[in-house]
Amino acid sequence: MLALLKSSFRPDPDTSRPRKRLAELQAAMGAQRDRSIKLFEHVQAADDAAAAEREALEALEAIAELEQADWRIWGVTGSGSPPRPRTAERELVATHLAECHAATIEAQTRANAVQVGLEEARVRYCDLAEQHLDHIATVLIEEAQSLADLYTTSVRRTLLCEAALHGLRDALVRLGRGADSARVRQMLAGAEPHEVEALRKTVAAEIATELSKWATLADRLSTDATATLSVGD
Repeated sequence: MLALLKSSFRPDPDTSRPRKRLAELQAAMGAQRDRSIKLFEHVQAADDAAAAEREALEALEAIAELEQADWRIWGVTGSGSPPRPRTAERELVATHLAECHAATIEAQTRANAVQVGLEEARVRYCDLAEQHLDHIATVLIEEAQSLADLYTTSVRRTLLCEAALHGLRDALVRLGRGADSARVRQMLAGAEPHEVEALRKTVAAEIATELSKWATLADRLSTDATATLSVGD
């Protein structure tokens, strides 16, 4: 039975409608993800601009603190001329702060403009992700149905082979070929339930591997709509 399943079962991802839809959903999710990343760049740019403005403001405040420190030192020592304002440094930093402030306003305007698009992309992505899970389940059911159909065929073929063996045994009995009919009866013994159970125990490790392998198909389909498995590989 395993040999029949292994040789016959190989779903064609190119003809499966659920798989095609799954591939379309994955492409659409990728597009929405790329769109979100591109739109979020404006939000990140606004954050970076605001951080640069804060740094410029801190630099301006640091100049004021240095000027105050100069006056405190002069007040203690009382020597020399009063400290001069750090005018050149202040003007340079103030100019940079003004530029940073203008850049922050511009970046924040762009960030505000993409907020609606970002929310639309988020909602659309969530909707696609839900559909994606539904279609993964649909593909798994499709796989299960294909396996179930082949399993039924295998069982039917096994039962028909068993009936044929019984028929051959009876034919040999009618011919008076007792020894030969006994040989066929021995062949039939291999299909008895206890023999099947013995085989099941022998291939227990293979069965565990097969179960584990097929349990990963959903994970494979989540990134590759063409992912396929075969029994016994």
